Amino acid sequence: MNLRSGATTEHTVLKTKTRRRKPNKLLAMASDEEQTMKEMIKDLQKDITKQYTDLKQDIDHFRKETKELHGDVKEIRVEICEIAKKQEEAEKRINELEEREALVHTLLTYAMSEQQSMREKIDYLENKSRQNNIRIYQVKEGAEGADMAGFVTRLITETLGIPATELFVTAAHRSLTSMPSADAPPRSIVVRFLQWNTRQRVLQSAWKKRNIRLGETQIYFDRDYSQKVQQERALYAPLRRQLREKNIKSHILFPTKLKVFTEDHTTIFNSPEEAIEELMAQGLLKERPPPAKKRLPKSSLSNSGLSVDEKKMNELLKELQRRTLTHQRL
Repeated sequence: MNLRSGATTEHTVLKTKTRRRKPNKLLAMASDEEQTMKEMIKDLQKDITKQYTDLKQDIDHFRKETKELHGDVKEIRVEICEIAKKQEEAEKRINELEEREALVHTLLTYAMSEQQSMREKIDYLENKSRQNNIRIYQVKEGAEGADMAGFVTRLITETLGIPATELFVTAAHRSLTSMPSADAPPRSIVVRFLQWNTRQRVLQSAWKKRNIRLGETQIYFDRDYSQKVQQERALYAPLRRQLREKNIKSHILFPTKLKVFTEDHTTIFNSPEEAIEELMAQGLLKERPPPAKKRLPKSSLSNSGLSVDEKKMNELLKELQRRTLTHQRL
């Protein structure tokens, strides 16, 4: 019994010592963990402090940039306001220019219309002033000698049989162009009579006789027209040449109409193009005649020394008129 009791007592003592050692170990472990936690907290605080500092610096930098950006935006707003103001002024000027352009177009259209009307009137008056005139073609240069009026009077009397006392030639001269070369056709002779009836009598006699010769050269009598009418009538020359080869009679009516005589009927054409198309459709022409050369004079501009091609100017005026009409429709 005593042995057993002693063993139990020793066991109890050992157990008590063991229980005392365990709390000490736990306290040591807890202390280590606490120290570790403190260090971690310090590190975390340092990181938070650093991140706060960095964040503050970033915020300050952002504020600075935002302030600068605000200044830039303000400048941009000022520039936009200036641009808007300039745009408004530009639109105002454009509107004024468009109104002015419309007015100029209207005035120019009116001026072009008036110019065309004046040109037609001038051409009419010029032809009217030539109503007592005739032209004689293919008379050799120098055949007239020093007295053109006397030469023409003798020529008409000898070839047409009209007495000199009934002619009353008031003026006679070669056409006002430069002296032609030896191989070029001679200049026509312009003859002015005192009365229109005399001119008509001379022309009728010449047209009836038809084959009139001065020496070995055949000469021709015709009316005296303005330069514009002469140029337009000359456009019929290639066509009339082909008609003569086919023994088809034709005659140019005043001012620029072609009268063609066929076996069945008589036709009047207003232009060479119209005559060519119709005659080819009728089978009277097998091929299109070559185009006539139309020479347009150049007008000198006063006090400038420059020259203007009237054909080119007319084309520009027509193009401007077309644009004006288009602008008015819009």
